[in-house]
Amino acid sequence: MFNPQNSTAELFQAGNYAAVARSGSDREWQTYAAWGLIGKASEAIAGLSRFSHLPEAVFYLAVTHWIDGNEEQAATMLEKISTPHAQNLLALIRQPQILVLAQLPWTRSGGSDLLTAIDQDQKFKVKNISFHPEDLPNRPYADIHQFYDPSHPPSFYINKMVEWHFIPPNLQELPCPIFGQTGDYDLHIQTVYPWLQLFDEILVTDPSEWQDVQKLVKVPVSTFPKSFGISDVLPPIPQKSRNIDLSLSGTVTHPYHPDKAQLLHQIINIPNLNCKIINGFVSEQDYYQNLANTKVSFTYIRHSEAMPTRGLEALSMGCGLVVQKNSVLTLFAGESEGVLTYELEADNLAIAIQRIVREWPEFEIRARKGAEIIRKEFVCSRVASQSLRFLTFLAAKPRGQRQLQPLEQLVQKRTILQKGWLPNYDLNHSQVLKCIGISNQEVLQSQLNSGNLSSHLFIDLARESILYNYHRALYNLIPVQEWFAGVIKIYQTGLEKFPKSLVLRFNYIRAVLHFGQPSEVSEVLELALEILKEDRDRWQVDVMEDVFPWDFCDRFFNYRSYFDLVTEHLTTGKSVEFDLQRLILASLSYYYGFYAPYQGYYSLSLDYFRQATTLDPEFPYYKFDYAKQLIERNLLNDNTEAGRILIELASESILFIESWMLLEFLKAHQCFSDPQLEKLARKINPIKRQIQLLESIPSLPLKPSLDQVSANIEPDSFKTQLTQLKLYQQKKLQELEKLHDKILWMQTSKFWKLGLVLDPRQRQINLAVKDKEFYNRFSSEDDINQLQTIVQTIEKTQAWQIRLAWLELKKQVIKANISRD
Repeated sequence: MFNPQNSTAELFQAGNYAAVARSGSDREWQTYAAWGLIGKASEAIAGLSRFSHLPEAVFYLAVTHWIDGNEEQAATMLEKISTPHAQNLLALIRQPQILVLAQLPWTRSGGSDLLTAIDQDQKFKVKNISFHPEDLPNRPYADIHQFYDPSHPPSFYINKMVEWHFIPPNLQELPCPIFGQTGDYDLHIQTVYPWLQLFDEILVTDPSEWQDVQKLVKVPVSTFPKSFGISDVLPPIPQKSRNIDLSLSGTVTHPYHPDKAQLLHQIINIPNLNCKIINGFVSEQDYYQNLANTKVSFTYIRHSEAMPTRGLEALSMGCGLVVQKNSVLTLFAGESEGVLTYELEADNLAIAIQRIVREWPEFEIRARKGAEIIRKEFVCSRVASQSLRFLTFLAAKPRGQRQLQPLEQLVQKRTILQKGWLPNYDLNHSQVLKCIGISNQEVLQSQLNSGNLSSHLFIDLARESILYNYHRALYNLIPVQEWFAGVIKIYQTGLEKFPKSLVLRFNYIRAVLHFGQPSEVSEVLELALEILKEDRDRWQVDVMEDVFPWDFCDRFFNYRSYFDLVTEHLTTGKSVEFDLQRLILASLSYYYGFYAPYQGYYSLSLDYFRQATTLDPEFPYYKFDYAKQLIERNLLNDNTEAGRILIELASESILFIESWMLLEFLKAHQCFSDPQLEKLARKINPIKRQIQLLESIPSLPLKPSLDQVSANIEPDSFKTQLTQLKLYQQKKLQELEKLHDKILWMQTSKFWKLGLVLDPRQRQINLAVKDKEFYNRFSSEDDINQLQTIVQTIEKTQAWQIRLAWLELKKQVIKANISRD
């Protein structure tokens, strides 16, 4: 076990090359060897040449030449070194071509396209396994032996971003070294942890990830910062002036990233800063155009020292850049190249941003130097080549016998619902996703039938069915009630066998509240109430009992804190069961709060929302809905308490715009007043005009209980949302965007896209089918008729009518703004 205080020699021996490159002494050969291993050849060659009297230094000088592409010089030097590692490496170098079996990102564009880029290094022949038509065809639970010729096995196997791939379970039967690289291990910890144990060595980009991962596995872990790069074909750096001070895009405000709120509020507090903030992802062309027009960008990563790919892209376009302290990017570019650093805890991001903007003429020159370095060192062709050459160095390392892992622990669970890497993004009809879902069902059911029962099997069996059918159920493409009856049976059978499993109960309750019939909803509400009232000692939580992926109904549960605790337990052994219970109970209280008002005791709703905020005060959604309920009740002191909560959220959380809208509503109706409101107005109103909300992931609404059906009320109704939007004044366009999360037929739906292209007054499907290109997408007249029937059904739904009302309201707001201007 190592820590940052270990000696340079110990850190180097342990594979933490990035830490050695940063902090090693210039009097130690390991410092320069580390520079060579991470791909900075010139510094390494100059430094290692001073230690030519040491055999180790000479070996790493040869390795540096190899990684830099000078194989003749490397081979000449290795011939004189008799160590097993040197001779193994020499044998690999002397091969006409090194055969690599891989699972690399299958996209053929952008900074992750190492597959296309590696073609420029003729030393390697990469055979990639994926679901892409140009790769070796992967399938669920594939046999690794089908992907190579036994008479000519690969020299090594590499899986880049283990959490993105469906790995053959018998991977350890490969007759060559097997390597995996990970970065989002904590995000997918319950899914990826068993698979991390398969590899002979794990790669990460930086020391902060190294600290975690070397505690998660029993094999060596190495740092190699150049895991991803920038496109080989980038737009030129513009010569024109840049009129945007700061641009930011991606997952800016998401429930899994509450720590970004602290950074956002530092930006908001900068006076007269011209920002362009996009919560979501734009096209590659628009993305680079924004960067070309921007003076400064900043990055934030959960693992503070990791390589920020968006930082590479920003700097490559000549933007000044602010990254976290000790980011491995600063090993390649520093202040002289337009890069400053900040610390989240020190609240000094704004200082760095203001300095670059204030001194832009100087930083523009520096950033152009940085762009030259990034475009040379991190272009994909160079990154791909150096990555495989570094892996060749690792493959040559003498190793002990491989510790085989039991296959029954390896289930190819789907790591996400939709936000991230999937082998196919046709979430409704994909045969690949269907095959994965069915295969997992067969594997898990077979394990259940074997009699070796555990709560995990029931949890995972229901989980995989729900993830596959989520969107299909959302759009009524399957008989939902019939399908979900089977899911309920899985949960109920599991609870009979494992009545103390809190996660099993929690998942069961959540699933029913989002998919169930009114009678089923009422039944699990009783179960939730029982859990909330019972002594905690009755329940058990296993850290590896899966609570769904991080993007499943994410506003209802604090996945970030939960997965951080699981990772902490797996890396340190610390007991976290009490805190995991607390997070689950907070979520159950929150869920119950949406139903309690309709059981005849309106204050019960507030009690449970308040309980959720007490159990989990860090999750802003609990506080926000608690404040909303206080405003709706509108009794004495309710608005005062709501205002206090909303000021806190508007000042500190990712829900600052939503909270400010409610505060404006209270102020407009003379329900609340506070001196801080004027300060918040000066801070938030300008930023509202500069932030774009592009993400529109369909959100599965809560299903009504029997009490709500009899009262004709929905727990998460569209009408309630629309009424609130009108009350918050029509000029608030940003708040209108929030309705996207509540409407079923959104941008991912073909019906939504169809509606956008039709004239608002002529939304009938017969206009669209007259278009020849549209018509040709369907194989028969029956398909057209079926689509007509479906669309007509949709247009009669409450969601569709509210969508039309929303569009009309938006049109009025735009018209009002134009008139005012």
